[in-house]
Amino acid sequence: MSAGRFILATNVLEESQLGNGTMIYEYKRQQSCERGFGFLKDPLFFADSIYLKSPERIEALGMIMGLCLLVYTLAQRLIRTALYEAQLTIKNQLT
Repeated sequence: MSAGRFILATNVLEESQLGNGTMIYEYKRQQSCERGFGFLKDPLFFADSIYLKSPERIEALGMIMGLCLLVYTLAQRLIRTALYEAQLTIKNQLT
């Protein structure tokens, strides 16, 4: 409750197909995507103050970083699917 409020949009309009609880659960499962976009929002990423001066170049860099995030997320999904199908796991690197 202390985390705040979530505003989520979906194109599934029938609550019988996708209830609020399920929608939030599915949203929270997308950690890697959120982590990636968190990186894009990081103040260190604001290249306009250091390297890029024109809005067009800043937009181009943002597009490239978005595409990199997409490729990274797709690769991660393929690896996770392959591990699941092979019934293998990888040790948590954070512990």
